[in-house]
Amino acid sequence: MQKGKEVEFQALRRFRNGIEEEKTYLDYKKQLDRFCSHANLSYDEIIKLRTDELQNHLEDWVMSLSEQGLKGATTKKMLAGVMKFLDMNRRLYHKKALLGLVRENRNKSDEISGSVPYTSAEIKRMLGGTKKLRTKAIIHFFKDSGARPQVITDPILRMKHLIVQYDENGKDTGCYAIRVYDNSPDGFSENSKAGQWIFLTPEGRKALDAYLNSRKLNGEVLDKETPLFATYSKVGTGRVKNRHLALHGVYDALELAIKSAGIERTKIDERYDKAIFYGFRKRFNTILKLDGAINSNIAEKLMHHKKGLDGVYLKPTKDECFAEFKKAILELTVDDSERDKIKIRKLESEKSEL
Repeated sequence: MQKGKEVEFQALRRFRNGIEEEKTYLDYKKQLDRFCSHANLSYDEIIKLRTDELQNHLEDWVMSLSEQGLKGATTKKMLAGVMKFLDMNRRLYHKKALLGLVRENRNKSDEISGSVPYTSAEIKRMLGGTKKLRTKAIIHFFKDSGARPQVITDPILRMKHLIVQYDENGKDTGCYAIRVYDNSPDGFSENSKAGQWIFLTPEGRKALDAYLNSRKLNGEVLDKETPLFATYSKVGTGRVKNRHLALHGVYDALELAIKSAGIERTKIDERYDKAIFYGFRKRFNTILKLDGAINSNIAEKLMHHKKGLDGVYLKPTKDECFAEFKKAILELTVDDSERDKIKIRKLESEKSEL
């Protein structure tokens, strides 16, 4: 009995240590517990099953969820915690066969989900509806990059990933370049297989600077390992290393900003036409695609898409990516005064070339 408890403890310990976010762990454990209840097995008993027995329990679980009317996407979410538990405990199962049982059963909510972009006017209302510098910086971050939410935590976005973007003459462009999906110790490496570049417009850079300066004024010491977006600290205690802002914290900040701005969203079932993150992503993608001057292959890279052979073999440099991004800066910018500055700089540049 004591040995069984020890095995069960070690199984859960591996499971827990394989998940960085506390919220993700709690969600995954809830899914795992539901599977255990369905199979009428303990954690210890699950990892001792033969592969064929384990597969039968898993497939029965999937078919049971489908029979309950759960959509394919929901079923996959329910499986995520179970598969993570099995993977961390080195248990073999037939993943492709298991996922092959998941019914897609797409409906109208799947068709509208995230299909409508935020407008520039709506983003201005979001920015005007909050006084929190962190929220403003987050809005600009996703507005300028169209990034998926995971870029914040996969790996944790830190100061070492942030650099000033210069032009070919070494002049500060007023923009930031940010390296995402890069686990390199120094923050970025052109040889990273997963690493990608995103950029902030001048107004986005100003918003991020204002947020970072507020943290410094509160006593926080920023170094290269400091999270770019952090949890709030009590006034005067900023010298304590703040934790990185988890995904649910980013989600909550944006959801509050959207509600405060009174953004109208159409809801069918449990999904919205303007998804919290993908409303920004859809807008970013639309702006890139509508600008015929932007290289379509690099536009796909800026969206972090992997399509066709170009998606696999095309490896543009940071500066090559920025050369295409800067063509969209005017349309990405929402503040009227900032847009005017961009137009004036463009006219001055054109005159100097004559």
